[in-house]
Amino acid sequence: MFVDCLFRNSEAEAVRKAMTPTESYQLLLSWINNHIKNYSAFVPQISDLSVATFNSGTVLAALAHSFNPFQTPFFQLSKRTREDQLRFAWETFRVVTGEQPVYSLDDALSATNQKLDRKCLLAMLFLIREKVILQNLRQYNHK
Repeated sequence: MFVDCLFRNSEAEAVRKAMTPTESYQLLLSWINNHIKNYSAFVPQISDLSVATFNSGTVLAALAHSFNPFQTPFFQLSKRTREDQLRFAWETFRVVTGEQPVYSLDDALSATNQKLDRKCLLAMLFLIREKVILQNLRQYNHK
């Protein structure tokens, strides 16, 4: 049965058990890389969750684009400014989760050093990941 397979999946099992910070970090890293792997011509697979990895906006735009790939061609999106890529990502995350991301786009764009806040960014990404998993499970249960 699908639900049994789902809970054998390491990602789903991680939802059910307490994880160490290292396990959580690796799980999020793998989840992001899984979503951006089709964008390798524009975005390399990421090896860490540092601010530098996300600061240009391209990785976040690719992640967001993976949820709605027919909204706009990614090659056009990849040529846009950092601010436009971040706006696209935040709006897509809002649509995908049904609520505003916990990290305000205005706060992200108004940072004096032009760098994203790592703790806020990671919190937002973890919550988006969890919402997507729960939505997929709910959709399956309604079938």
